[in-house]
Amino acid sequence: MTTDEEGPPTPVGVLLEVHHLLAQARAEATARARSTTDPDTVHLAFALTCLHTQALELLPLTVRGLLSQVPAATGADPLNLARAAERATRSLPAHQLPPGAATLVVRLIDTIRDQA
Repeated sequence: MTTDEEGPPTPVGVLLEVHHLLAQARAEATARARSTTDPDTVHLAFALTCLHTQALELLPLTVRGLLSQVPAATGADPLNLARAAERATRSLPAHQLPPGAATLVVRLIDTIRDQA
């Protein structure tokens, strides 16, 4: 969820949601890549790993320390999770997100487009 208990979305809340979705997408894509040699599947896993790391780096240090849980693969579609992460970035104007977020969004959109 990108909102505080009472109020509009916050930059940290949006980034937490993006981080969570990309962590799950990375886990799903990595699980799939381990069982194939298909270059597109392996590329998606690599791209989502990079995007997840970038989202993590955008979070404040105080928040990063609380994010030690690594999600397990559940069979969800990693591309749908990536799309949900991209949609989450639209809950705030780009200028309200921290520096570097625009690059994350562009790379996320490129990754989704490349898989279409």
